Order: sequence, then structure tokens, then C-alpha cells
Amino acid sequence: CTVFVPKVPATDRNALNSLWGKLASEILMQNWEAAMEDLTRLRETIDNNTVTSPLQALQQRTWLIHWSLFVFFNHPKGRDNIIELFLYQPQYLNAIQTMCPHILRYLTTAIITNKDVRKRRQVLKDLVKVIQQESYTYKDPITEFVECLYVNFDFDSAQKKLRECESVLVNDFFLVACLEDFIENARLFIFETFCRIHQCISI
Repeated sequence: CTVFVPKVPATDRNALNSLWGKLASEILMQNWEAAMEDLTRLRETIDNNTVTSPLQALQQRTWLIHWSLFVFFNHPKGRDNIIELFLYQPQYLNAIQTMCPHILRYLTTAIITNKDVRKRRQVLKDLVKVIQQESYTYKDPITEFVECLYVNFDFDSAQKKLRECESVLVNDFFLVACLEDFIENARLFIFETFCRIHQCISI
């Protein structure tokens, strides 16, 4: 099987279409390494495109955010990359807040299940700010769990939301594989936060 990689100048009006097509084909073939490269190339093309209007750029970023879920939740380094793109790239965070706040579910899950404990603790503070800002437009058990635990310090509600999270994760195409990591880390977060607040703990 021979695969042809399109060599279209970035300024060509069909360049974007060819990159979307290439990304789609890699996703369908479940070739996650190539899909990650295509995602990066597509993102650079969108971000450096001076021809499209701000609205068109916002729409392109919104599509990229949605398509990237296939890659981020299948590539070995995907959960790190989703945090970097969705939380720390202002244009993409703005697209999430403006067009698709439901994506916070996936960002939150990626942070909670991240294997790098130091990184996870650092980004949680930034995540909490975003969740608080968007709580009037979007809520689900996953974002509410974080709010209960890190804003309200309501441990009973956090436990209740965690049980609801299980149902959400099991029924979400992208997140079902994260279930065990999510529950394990979420319980650890509850315990760590409780210990930080209470000097004396009865076991």
C-alpha cells in the first residue's frame, strides 16, 4: 500500500483541505503517530493563515479541537499535548470558551489522569480558574467534581460527583479507556485535599 503525502504550498487555497483529508485518513487507519504530526501541521497552517477572517479561524480551531480528541486519547503522549493545547494556547482556550465549553470535560479528564504528578498539581490551579469562569455556561459531573473539591472543599459532594463521573466516563467514546486512572487519581485527590485541610484525621 502506497500513501502519497500532499505537498501543497501553505498559501494555496486547497492546502487546508488536503491537510484535513490527510488527518482524517490517519485517524481512520488509527495511525496515531502520523495523525499527531498531521495535527501539528494543520494547527500551524490555521494559526499562520493570514487570508482567513477571524471568524473562519475560530471555526477552524473549533473543528481542530474536536478532531484532536481522536488523536489525544489514543496517542501515548496525547494527554500531555491536550493540556498544552487546550489550556495554555490562548487562541484555543478562547475557542473552547466561546464555541465549545463542553470540551472542558476532556481537558479535565486529561489533567486528572495525567501520570506526571508534579505537572498535574501545577495545571490543576489553572484548570480550576477556567472551570469557575465557565461554570455558568457549562457543567457536568467531571467539572463539578473539581469545583466541589478545589473551590468549595465539599468532600461529600465531591464523593457524590465522583460516582456520577463513573457513569459519564463509561458512556463517553473518548473517555471510557480512562475510567480506572480517573477514579484512582480522583480518590487520591480527595484524600490529599482532605489531609491538607485537616490537621487531625481519625481513621
